[in-house]
Amino acid sequence: MTPTRTSQGADKHTKTIVVIEDNDSIGEFIVEVIQQETSYQALRFADGYEAWTLMQYRRLLPNLLILDYNFVDLEDVSGLTGQRLAYLARCYSNCKYIVVLNQFGKNRSEEH
Repeated sequence: MTPTRTSQGADKHTKTIVVIEDNDSIGEFIVEVIQQETSYQALRFADGYEAWTLMQYRRLLPNLLILDYNFVDLEDVSGLTGQRLAYLARCYSNCKYIVVLNQFGKNRSEEH
């Protein structure tokens, strides 16, 4: 998978937020809000393995990583989960901030 927006040709001082979300509507919503409300470049990946490969080899240096904690890359034999990816990014990348999303649970309005 390729990111929603590529970093090719971007100024190396451009601040980047990487969103790793396999749910298209949620991922696109997050990117849209980032683009409307900030000056950051937003890149979305539906494939955690591709994003990690780019970060691991320093081809992608996000200022902020937003990822789905329960993401499981079922198509990839690596079995890379959101939990594992957050751990790898914390230990082996230059990403300073990691925001983890969890989509499970009910809204309070749904309970009534």
